[in-house]
Amino acid sequence: MEYQKPYISIVQECIDSINDASMAKLFSKVLSNFDENRQGFIKNTTGFFLADIISKFKVKGQKNIKDVLTSDVFKKCIKQNKEIKKLFKNHNLEDVFYAYTYSFVFYCKANPQDVSKVFGIDV
Repeated sequence: MEYQKPYISIVQECIDSINDASMAKLFSKVLSNFDENRQGFIKNTTGFFLADIISKFKVKGQKNIKDVLTSDVFKKCIKQNKEIKKLFKNHNLEDVFYAYTYSFVFYCKANPQDVSKVFGIDV
Protein backbone atom coordinates (compact mmCIF):
# COMPACT_ATOMS: atom_id res chain seq x y z
CA MET A 1 0.00 0.00 0.00
CA GLU A 2 1.22 3.48 -0.75
CA TYR A 3 1.40 5.07 2.67
CA GLN A 4 2.15 8.59 1.44
CA LYS A 5 -1.02 8.76 -0.67
CA PRO A 6 -4.36 9.88 0.73
CA TYR A 7 -6.19 6.83 2.10
CA ILE A 8 -9.51 7.71 0.46
CA SER A 9 -7.81 7.89 -2.96
CA ILE A 10 -6.48 4.34 -2.45
CA VAL A 11 -9.97 3.13 -1.56
CA GLN A 12 -11.35 4.97 -4.62
CA GLU A 13 -8.72 3.32 -6.85
CA CYS A 14 -9.69 -0.12 -5.54
CA ILE A 15 -13.36 0.60 -6.26
CA ASP A 16 -12.54 1.78 -9.77
CA SER A 17 -10.02 -0.90 -10.76
CA ILE A 18 -10.73 -4.15 -8.90
CA ASN A 19 -13.86 -6.16 -9.61
CA ASP A 20 -15.81 -7.82 -6.80
CA ALA A 21 -14.48 -11.34 -7.48
CA SER A 22 -10.86 -10.19 -7.42
CA MET A 23 -11.47 -8.13 -4.29
CA ALA A 24 -13.03 -11.17 -2.60
CA LYS A 25 -9.92 -13.21 -3.44
CA LEU A 26 -7.63 -10.53 -2.02
CA PHE A 27 -9.73 -10.34 1.13
CA SER A 28 -9.75 -14.14 1.56
CA LYS A 29 -6.01 -14.31 1.00
CA VAL A 30 -5.21 -11.73 3.66
CA LEU A 31 -7.69 -13.28 6.11
CA SER A 32 -6.05 -16.69 5.65
CA ASN A 33 -3.06 -15.29 7.57
CA PHE A 34 -5.17 -15.39 10.75
CA ASP A 35 -6.91 -18.04 12.81
CA GLU A 36 -10.70 -18.26 12.80
CA ASN A 37 -11.16 -16.08 15.90
CA ARG A 38 -9.05 -13.26 14.52
CA GLN A 39 -10.78 -13.51 11.14
CA GLY A 40 -14.10 -13.13 12.96
CA PHE A 41 -12.78 -10.13 14.87
CA ILE A 42 -11.78 -8.38 11.64
CA LYS A 43 -15.10 -9.14 9.93
CA ASN A 44 -17.11 -8.02 12.96
CA THR A 45 -15.23 -4.79 13.59
CA THR A 46 -15.03 -3.23 10.14
CA GLY A 47 -17.79 -0.80 11.11
CA PHE A 48 -15.75 0.29 14.12
CA PHE A 49 -12.74 0.85 11.87
CA LEU A 50 -14.81 3.15 9.63
CA ALA A 51 -16.21 4.97 12.65
CA ASP A 52 -12.66 5.35 13.97
CA ILE A 53 -11.59 6.99 10.71
CA ILE A 54 -14.49 9.40 10.94
CA SER A 55 -13.96 10.22 14.61
CA LYS A 56 -10.22 10.78 14.24
CA PHE A 57 -10.15 12.65 10.94
CA LYS A 58 -13.50 14.28 10.19
CA VAL A 59 -13.27 17.09 12.71
CA LYS A 60 -14.19 20.69 12.01
CA GLY A 61 -11.18 22.86 11.39
CA GLN A 62 -8.91 19.98 10.35
CA LYS A 63 -7.92 18.99 6.85
CA ASN A 64 -10.44 17.33 4.60
CA ILE A 65 -10.85 13.60 5.27
CA LYS A 66 -10.01 12.99 1.60
CA ASP A 67 -6.53 14.43 2.22
CA VAL A 68 -5.58 12.21 5.19
CA LEU A 69 -2.55 10.11 4.36
CA THR A 70 -2.71 6.33 4.46
CA SER A 71 0.18 6.36 6.94
CA ASP A 72 -1.90 8.48 9.34
CA VAL A 73 -4.91 6.13 9.10
CA PHE A 74 -2.64 3.12 9.68
CA LYS A 75 -0.96 4.74 12.66
CA LYS A 76 -4.04 6.14 14.40
CA CYS A 77 -6.62 3.47 13.57
CA ILE A 78 -4.46 0.32 13.62
CA LYS A 79 -1.12 0.78 15.39
CA GLN A 80 -2.54 2.86 18.23
CA ASN A 81 -5.72 0.78 18.67
CA LYS A 82 -5.37 -1.08 21.99
CA GLU A 83 -7.79 -3.88 21.08
CA ILE A 84 -6.03 -4.60 17.81
CA LYS A 85 -2.63 -4.54 19.49
CA LYS A 86 -3.87 -7.07 22.08
CA LEU A 87 -5.03 -9.54 19.42
CA PHE A 88 -2.43 -9.10 16.70
CA LYS A 89 1.35 -8.99 16.68
CA ASN A 90 3.12 -5.98 15.18
CA HIS A 91 4.14 -7.92 12.07
CA ASN A 92 0.44 -8.71 11.41
CA LEU A 93 -0.83 -5.15 11.67
CA GLU A 94 -0.33 -4.40 8.00
CA ASP A 95 -2.41 -7.45 7.05
CA VAL A 96 -5.12 -6.25 9.44
CA PHE A 97 -5.03 -2.88 7.69
CA TYR A 98 -5.36 -4.51 4.28
CA ALA A 99 -8.30 -6.58 5.50
CA TYR A 100 -10.08 -3.50 6.83
CA THR A 101 -9.34 -1.63 3.61
CA TYR A 102 -10.82 -4.43 1.49
CA SER A 103 -13.86 -4.51 3.78
CA PHE A 104 -14.16 -0.75 3.36
CA VAL A 105 -14.22 -1.20 -0.43
CA PHE A 106 -17.03 -3.76 -0.11
CA TYR A 107 -18.91 -1.38 2.17
CA CYS A 108 -18.51 1.44 -0.36
CA LYS A 109 -19.93 -0.68 -3.15
CA ALA A 110 -22.89 -1.74 -1.01
CA ASN A 111 -23.60 1.74 0.40
CA PRO A 112 -22.68 4.30 -2.26
CA GLN A 113 -24.82 7.11 -0.84
CA ASP A 114 -23.34 6.80 2.64
CA VAL A 115 -19.74 6.87 1.49
CA SER A 116 -20.36 9.69 -0.94
CA LYS A 117 -21.73 11.91 1.80
CA VAL A 118 -19.20 11.04 4.49
CA PHE A 119 -16.00 10.30 2.58
CA GLY A 120 -16.62 11.86 -0.83
CA ILE A 121 -16.13 8.50 -2.56
CA ASP A 122 -17.85 7.92 -5.89
CA VAL A 123 -19.12 4.41 -6.54
